[in-house]
Amino acid sequence: MTFAQPLLGAALALAIFFSSLQLLKRALVVLHPWARPFLSRAVGSPLRGAAAGLLVTAAIQSSSATNSVAVGLVAAGALRLEEALAVILGANVGTTLTGQLVAYGSSDLGAPLIALGLLLWALRRPAARAAGEAAAAVGGLFFALGALGQALSLIGDGAASRWLAAALESDLKAAAAGLGLTAVLQSSSAVTGLLIGLAEAGAVPPRAAIAACLGSNVGTVTTTLLAGLPGGPLARRAALYDLAFNALGAALLLPFVSHLAAGTAAIAASAGRQVAHAHTLFNAATVLLALPFVRPVGRWLEAGAGKAGR
Repeated sequence: MTFAQPLLGAALALAIFFSSLQLLKRALVVLHPWARPFLSRAVGSPLRGAAAGLLVTAAIQSSSATNSVAVGLVAAGALRLEEALAVILGANVGTTLTGQLVAYGSSDLGAPLIALGLLLWALRRPAARAAGEAAAAVGGLFFALGALGQALSLIGDGAASRWLAAALESDLKAAAAGLGLTAVLQSSSAVTGLLIGLAEAGAVPPRAAIAACLGSNVGTVTTTLLAGLPGGPLARRAALYDLAFNALGAALLLPFVSHLAAGTAAIAASAGRQVAHAHTLFNAATVLLALPFVRPVGRWLEAGAGKAGR
């Protein structure tokens, strides 16, 4: 077997992984068209706003989409700025569901889920087809990660694995790689799921994958910025808050990545689950720390927007 064969296998597995994730998001959006009206009605307090952001993001599997909707509602006057900030915080926790799904999935479930998805899709009813697409997409994710692990094990100590090790040799480099890849792919869920798969396959140490997840949290803000910058002073401030919150959280936690990796290693034997748990823990911790300050920060930002002129 030549070196090119497992490399091609890894590339095909990645293509299936990203395609499956996009299919899952599309199917969930069809099944849950209520995201925008739900957000506009469900908020009221910072805790309710965060819960709404968490639920919507868990349903549609895209924190970028949830945050962009929240920013759009601010621009339209349907949400106050402080309410949108709470939604953004909740979305940061909701997006960790993808990582947990990937970490606890099994490649053995891939084929049965794809078969179930095809059967549901054949029913030709819109809801059944969307459910079928979701089932097939989850099956595709599990199949792709299993195939990726096999391909990476065949690559072994080749040039590709040495390049990957060099790119992630320090926590700062790993965070920068996670940020850059997420900014390009516009999906922190995809990058986090990929990192979990790489860690599970032994291609990336859990510590490096955790640091890359921190960077991914910052890279995902590019979508929110694109939605918020043209939307007026309030929408711009909501988008910039998302950037500042994620960047500050990553900067504060990056020096403690080794401790986080050691802590999750104590509660999970699987490398992939260690990364997934770390991602959930640091997202939840930063949100809990920021939640009490949502109202004063929101009012301060609104006052600044008022001076700038709406």
